[in-house]
Amino acid sequence: MLGWAASQGRGWVNNGGVQATVTRAQFAVILARMAGLAADPEAAARFSDLPAGAWYRGMVGAAAAAGLVSGTGERTFSPQQPITREQVAAMMVRLLSKSGPDLSIDDRETARLLAGFADAGEISPWAKNSVALAVREGLMRGRQANRFEPRGQSTRAEAAVVLYRLLQKLPELGK
Repeated sequence: MLGWAASQGRGWVNNGGVQATVTRAQFAVILARMAGLAADPEAAARFSDLPAGAWYRGMVGAAAAAGLVSGTGERTFSPQQPITREQVAAMMVRLLSKSGPDLSIDDRETARLLAGFADAGEISPWAKNSVALAVREGLMRGRQANRFEPRGQSTRAEAAVVLYRLLQKLPELGK
């Protein structure tokens, strides 16, 4: 797995640079591969915006069927949309929760963990617990000036760092 991750990182650097944004499809595919999922194009049918021949369709379907990703609407996934930092947190926490660690969190702990971010109030209600858990588990940190920037687009560099941290939390995948 680490060899595959390294080869993907080299491809990203050579294909647009580390400051380019990551799409929702790209991130979903990486998580599905990290989880060892097999492509499931039929499961992708729940989203009307995943074209039949798209390179990512089967892996997004597998990630959705496994509960790692959700849509941006009832029938949409928005595969080409840049992924936001709060979406990254939610997807990573879903994968981490599948590996067995206790990821329970109460409202008080969520509030405590997010209190250090000046923009904590900008985190979507559905993402608050995931962002707090990603911070607690050491997967994500804020950007400069004590800001999490929940709706900020994740760059390839950021994605590589948080995925590496996630991989360290899932040692059975790193072998």
